[in-house]
Amino acid sequence: MTLPHQPAVLAAAVAVVVAALGWWTVPRLPTNPDECWPLVVVRRVRAGRRLYRGVFFGAGPWSVWVDRLLVRWWGERLLVMRRAVVVLSVAVAGAAWAWTAALGAPPYAGLTVAAGAVLMSTALWTSDNHYGLWSRVGVLVALAAPLGIDTPWMAAALGGTGLALALLNKYTLGLAAVPGVLAAGELSAVWAVGVAAVLVVAGYGVAARGGVGPSIVQRLLHNKRTFVATGGSGFVSAWRTMLHRPPDQSLKEVRLTWGAYALTVLAAGLVAADLVASVVGDRAVSWPVLGLVVVALAALWPRADGVHVRCSLPLWTAPGLVAADRLAPSLAVAWAVLLGLAGGVSAVVAVVERRGTRLPDATGTPFAGVNPWPWDLAEVLGGGEELRGLTRGTVLLLRPDAAVWYLATGLRNPTPYDYPLASPFGPDGQQVLVENLRNGRVRYCCWKPADAGALTPVVLEEYVASLPVLATTRAGTLVSAR
Repeated sequence: MTLPHQPAVLAAAVAVVVAALGWWTVPRLPTNPDECWPLVVVRRVRAGRRLYRGVFFGAGPWSVWVDRLLVRWWGERLLVMRRAVVVLSVAVAGAAWAWTAALGAPPYAGLTVAAGAVLMSTALWTSDNHYGLWSRVGVLVALAAPLGIDTPWMAAALGGTGLALALLNKYTLGLAAVPGVLAAGELSAVWAVGVAAVLVVAGYGVAARGGVGPSIVQRLLHNKRTFVATGGSGFVSAWRTMLHRPPDQSLKEVRLTWGAYALTVLAAGLVAADLVASVVGDRAVSWPVLGLVVVALAALWPRADGVHVRCSLPLWTAPGLVAADRLAPSLAVAWAVLLGLAGGVSAVVAVVERRGTRLPDATGTPFAGVNPWPWDLAEVLGGGEELRGLTRGTVLLLRPDAAVWYLATGLRNPTPYDYPLASPFGPDGQQVLVENLRNGRVRYCCWKPADAGALTPVVLEEYVASLPVLATTRAGTLVSAR
């Protein structure tokens, strides 16, 4: 058997395989609050709440705009969001491969590295968020376009659109990519940054209509300070987590995190070795990695857990391959084989683990066609009915998985916060809610202690614990401010 003469043919075949694996796997994945939260945000925005001012969202507006269209066309279903994750994951793999090709890496090795990195990342293990995937696609396209497209205006347009896409989803990652784009050394790269600036100003201008601008600054800038303060350094925290495994973290999860973390560090090491060997190295390879190192050590991205470290792999492994090829072609082959094996083993394990998963009948709920575990959907729906009878359906759920409950039950949140942890609340959010409870603007709160370490909203929990208890429900302890 011989490989296709055109790498694009093999790339298309790999894309089909990755998409098929993801399409089969994602309905069977466990549910997590991270994937429910954006769907709750979309529901509230469609009901008339203003994004950022009336409902908290910690990323740029692009994914919310797209998700609104998905919900309008295919309904408010978690399965639709997961299918979109598969499509975007394939796009990440394609963009990563395009970048390796633009940098001059061997085509088949580049394809193996891109596919392996995506298979190691979240699409086959746990549902990813759309804004993270959109931002990674954007960064990879922005890095590849000035190097891989000969027509200057096309390179500038595509590169600028990609960079704007990143900035309109995760601005920290988009900003970290700007030096890497400029390092291409092409005039089209400078134009691309200009195009991105125009598109980003226009995008955030649309999002800021109706006086929402100050809320955008509050959510995306001021609240980010709280995230950094509570989260610590992403990579350092991940290292500590791996050395001291929490009781609720499986050995499999630790091994996955170790693998992703080791590949990330190894990729950066290959780039550093290339810099030393060639004195100055290749700026188009080293500058993007330098930007990633800066945001990683500043705890801005990726977050300190296995899922986020794994999802960052496509951005690290591509320059690692190019650096390896510059050092020695055999080293590039070894790097490609390592990533290919890691991705292949991940895919096989994911399929084996999920093949016996039973999908309960959740017809008529957003969970139709997906696995709601570890939540008992009947228990959640029953708890929602209890609260509806006691509160007329409007209640602040103060528990880390509040988004799951809001999505399943349709309960109304009287506050902007559907993910009530310390980082979304920002520097002043907890005090504002305490005051709203005091003056009766928020009457009911159902709470369950978060036990989320530094992310626990201690100020708000302590105040809620002092309020009179109305009832103990399946959703938690219901208290009343009046």
